[in-house]
Amino acid sequence: MTIPERMAAVLLTGHGGLDKLVYDREVPVPTPAEGEVLIRVTDVWVR
Repeated sequence: MTIPERMAAVLLTGHGGLDKLVYDREVPVPTPAEGEVLIRVTDVWVR
């Protein structure tokens, strides 16, 4: 499987309601350090 350079993400910009959530399709995919793993999260209801 090829890991893309960018991913879509919902970013939390602070405490509050829906106004503090920002959807961004150009977030860099993190690079795991030694001893870490990269997982794909598909549960959009976690906040």
